[in-house]
Amino acid sequence: MSQLKVNSISDSAGANGNAITLASDGTCTAKITNNLSNRNVVINGDFSVDQRNSGSSVDLDAGDNAAFAADRMQFFNYGSGELDTDIQRIDNDAPEGFKYANKLTVTTPESSGGTPAADDRLSMQYRAEANTTDHFDFGQSTAKTFYISFWVKSSLTGNFGLAITGGGKNYCVLYPISSANTWEKIKIKVPGPTSGSWSQGTSAGINLKFGLYSGSNRVGPDQGITGTGSWQSGDSAQGTTGQVQLGGTNGATWLITGLQMEVSDYGATDFEHLPYGTELARCQRYFQRAHSQVDGAQRPVCIGCFESSSTITGIIRFPEMRTAPTFSASVVSSGWMFREGGQSHSFNSLTERYCTPTSAEFTQSGSVSDTAGIAGMIRGEGSSSTIDLSAEF
Repeated sequence: MSQLKVNSISDSAGANGNAITLASDGTCTAKITNNLSNRNVVINGDFSVDQRNSGSSVDLDAGDNAAFAADRMQFFNYGSGELDTDIQRIDNDAPEGFKYANKLTVTTPESSGGTPAADDRLSMQYRAEANTTDHFDFGQSTAKTFYISFWVKSSLTGNFGLAITGGGKNYCVLYPISSANTWEKIKIKVPGPTSGSWSQGTSAGINLKFGLYSGSNRVGPDQGITGTGSWQSGDSAQGTTGQVQLGGTNGATWLITGLQMEVSDYGATDFEHLPYGTELARCQRYFQRAHSQVDGAQRPVCIGCFESSSTITGIIRFPEMRTAPTFSASVVSSGWMFREGGQSHSFNSLTERYCTPTSAEFTQSGSVSDTAGIAGMIRGEGSSSTIDLSAEF
């Protein structure tokens, strides 16, 4: 067996010190600058988490409408007159190494075809929390070059639009799809923005907006995908000048998965897969389905009590969310109940009273009557009873 015995490994000039230094006990010390763990700041970039729909199709109709398929990826259909689409997190069409993808299908095209009105916009957007990109140094002279990569597939070919916005700035690019109905990997280099009013903390930071039908007031000039362009003023763009207008073609489809954004001096790296439980927990900072029922049996929500003779109060706690969430419960005839001793009280819904980032207090919606102070169990009783907590942007 051959052996290579050295004390260290350095570059040819040796001017920058040793890249790897070996010790006599067989261990080594290495200078590693391309840290590959926790590099993807996009949450749910593999589209595995779909708390709201569990893979079911969602109508995204004409007018002012917004909806999610997979978690953290919100679709918008604003300003259009006739454009209707279906969106869905699918599990039967993805490139090698992936199981899930988001898919949009045009079910009714805009009557004007490929010429949208000035403020029409159909897009899928990923909105990042500002503190997830602190290390990008947005708005500073030290702003880092970063890469966006993803797999994409469409029934149409041509140049599609992506608007990167935030801090009052935009960087729009055209990315090519050269073969219809074929998965292709896209890699985009973006110079770090050295100016702009970038948010901090838990506010919305950078946005990735994939334009699928974008009017002239909602696009920005193409900066190219090689990192040689410049950031422009304004952050209202949701697409790129000259993009394919998918919403003008009946039956047209667009699919995406493997979305990654990372600081890198070495180009876009392979997609960083995380365990499902980790990805789910990251998504739940922004949205949680705190109670979900798929049968008509009684399922526990929390302990509650009669605060007064006609008011039931309950409190649920949950992992910390980005901000105090909006609480919403499904309205189902006799879909909820309060059980104490041998008695049950049915009602139709739950109403938010107070929320914090880690708890929600609610009351019943519907007429009930019992002795104040009696404690019991609040349960879901309907087959579609749900409680949602949303701290999305």
